[in-house]
Amino acid sequence: MSSLLDYSILIVRNLNLGVGQSVEIVCPLECKELADTLKDVLVRSFVNVSITYNNEEDDYYICKNEEYYNKLIESQFVRISIISSFTKNKSKKYIETQTMKVRNYLYSSHSQRTVVAYQNEIWAKRLGITYLELKNRIIDMALRGNPLSKYIDDLYNCDIKYARIKSSIGTDLYMEFTDGFIFNDGFIKTENGIPFKANIPCLEIFTSPIKNSLRGHVEGSKPVYINGRIIRKFSIDFMDGEIVSATGLDSILNDDSLFYCGELGIAYYSDFLFYNTLLDENLSTHIALGNSYYMGVKKRERNKLNTSFYHIDLPIDDGTIEIRFYDKDDKLKALFKNTGLEIYDN
Repeated sequence: MSSLLDYSILIVRNLNLGVGQSVEIVCPLECKELADTLKDVLVRSFVNVSITYNNEEDDYYICKNEEYYNKLIESQFVRISIISSFTKNKSKKYIETQTMKVRNYLYSSHSQRTVVAYQNEIWAKRLGITYLELKNRIIDMALRGNPLSKYIDDLYNCDIKYARIKSSIGTDLYMEFTDGFIFNDGFIKTENGIPFKANIPCLEIFTSPIKNSLRGHVEGSKPVYINGRIIRKFSIDFMDGEIVSATGLDSILNDDSLFYCGELGIAYYSDFLFYNTLLDENLSTHIALGNSYYMGVKKRERNKLNTSFYHIDLPIDDGTIEIRFYDKDDKLKALFKNTGLEIYDN
């Protein structure tokens, strides 16, 4: 059984902080235990730490205080965002009150940042498990190594051009990739070359497809918890990269950029459901609507990707997913299933 201190040390270690950097921890009050432990670890790492609880009305002013954030940006500050499902968290309002300069800073690679999960009593009750069991599930998942990282080089050497994704529940999707891309396993580099992990846990490998390349049908495989709502079933039809019809997603398709795909994420399937996107995306192969990730995509190819302020992960694996990867000559180069990856030498 892993401890809260182990979890906190892992989070800090994966940020590769420098002495004197400023760190802002943003979280709901329900996650104060993790925030306080993180602060203790960070102080011992000789960094400056502040905590903002984003479900207190009095704390919203700090997001609007441009002078305060300008100073933090100048010092290349780091944000640790702690998320937790079924809380009184007003994080959507918190994000909306930030200036565009702060948004652009946080969602770029100017400095390190990470999003981590932590439990609360209501969340555990909704899942029908104890608080301690949920805590142990989250921490153990975070401390587990990424089982798919070992496949990144193999896939890169296949010189993949496109993929065909199928499942027994009806998904049949085609997508193309940029020239010379490489899958990523969660580590990003800042503009100064400092590696950090943006999400903890990360048990997936992912890349971004060419914006206009998707065609076919997608069936959702699990319920999705988004902005306080549970979407229990959804389906999507793509043509020339764009969503031409969809069911169950009316509440989220509120921006033109969300009608295009920004990510293919590959993960081993588990039927356990956290009702938390950060955790559930690591337990199912998924696509994401909205913003693409540049990691592993050559600079000259990035104009082929979708851009958005939003990024919404949607699970598409029911345990039967098969992803066939082909090269430019239509030769099958690799096959991913939940039993592992098979490489074809042809």
